[in-house]
Amino acid sequence: IMEAVSEKKKMYTALPLNQAVERLTAEFQENIEKFKTKTSKRTFRDDRVWSFKVKATIQTQIKQLIQEAEKSIRFSAWTDDFAAYLPLLKAKEALGVDVKVHIVGETQADLKETHYFIPTEEDVFLERFLLLIVDDQEIVFATNEDKSWQAIRTMSPPFVKIFAEFFYHDVVLTKILSKYSDTLMKDPEIKKTVTKLRL
Repeated sequence: IMEAVSEKKKMYTALPLNQAVERLTAEFQENIEKFKTKTSKRTFRDDRVWSFKVKATIQTQIKQLIQEAEKSIRFSAWTDDFAAYLPLLKAKEALGVDVKVHIVGETQADLKETHYFIPTEEDVFLERFLLLIVDDQEIVFATNEDKSWQAIRTMSPPFVKIFAEFFYHDVVLTKILSKYSDTLMKDPEIKKTVTKLRL
């Protein structure tokens, strides 16, 4: 609408149709750009902790999260469990995702950064587990107790931080033991402490 004042009276008339369409289109595009800017700055983080128990469900959750990874993947698992995820991990690494894995047992992973922890007789009580950290934002952690799997999935920052530290704790411990195992295991006190660190 255009307006004018004539003899102290306001008068109104409609804009020509082509001008009205042009103006509404410009305003609409401007609103879209503002919306994009505002939504792109906001990142949603669901800090709830989800739990599930069936092994097939755990595998599905882990595979889905690996496929969604954009920057980094930290994955720790036992050899026989690890095999199911290796093709996905290779595919993500080929796409430029930074993949680091820690494997309990011996296998051929053919990934750029793989750390192997070889259990000994003292590690007979080690609990089987799976740990996945994606983009330093979301984790899945699963354990197997009495042949029963239990898992959690969360984006909660404290949990993500703790489990990231847990992953690197295992990597560092594995590196230390691979270099200095003979020396460390000769000391009964250190041997006992190291065994506890692995549990």
